[in-house]
Amino acid sequence: MYMYTVINELDDSFGKIGLYSHPLNIPYTTLDNLHYLYNYGTTLGNCNAWIRIVKIPDDALVIDMQNDKIKKSDKLFLGKKYRLYDIETLKIFKSYLKITSEYINNVCILGKVNVLEFLKTHNLLLEYNYWAMDYASYYNHTTVLEWWKNSGLPLLYSKNAIRFAEQCNSKEALEWWKKSGLIKKYPVEELLKQFDVIKWWLRVK
Repeated sequence: MYMYTVINELDDSFGKIGLYSHPLNIPYTTLDNLHYLYNYGTTLGNCNAWIRIVKIPDDALVIDMQNDKIKKSDKLFLGKKYRLYDIETLKIFKSYLKITSEYINNVCILGKVNVLEFLKTHNLLLEYNYWAMDYASYYNHTTVLEWWKNSGLPLLYSKNAIRFAEQCNSKEALEWWKKSGLIKKYPVEELLKQFDVIKWWLRVK
């Protein structure tokens, strides 16, 4: 039986295919539980996050980490790899991967509109929260913001979307919010309570 892990490929220690001894910092699980590892370690919003196939030797010492869903062992084989936030990977694993709000958030952090469209087209975009648009604003991904606006899905975002854009000097995102008409979701008075938003509001009025 194969297991799976999510690894940041920038970590050269785990870049090769083969046997690893004492890899106790590599968690793994079954494919249907892989969503527990989406944000494990440094994979949050990292375009170098990969799914890796894992095979456990018969003589490995296995340690249960989280409700028997996540395990670690003192040795394992790392096999084939697939980019986590990638359409080709989704085509292969879409029947097994759980697309959580954390997954959607990371897609928005990375600005991958094509992945969002694929998920929507295949009825996989069922779980998301306000962080999706907030993160897109933070990272100045106006194409992601525009996709959400035109997606036909209920729009979720918070006042932090504007505050983040202001703090990060995301000028395109601020301009997008100004023109979107969505800022009216929150009373102007509530937005103006925040000093950094006051500065932006005065500039765009």
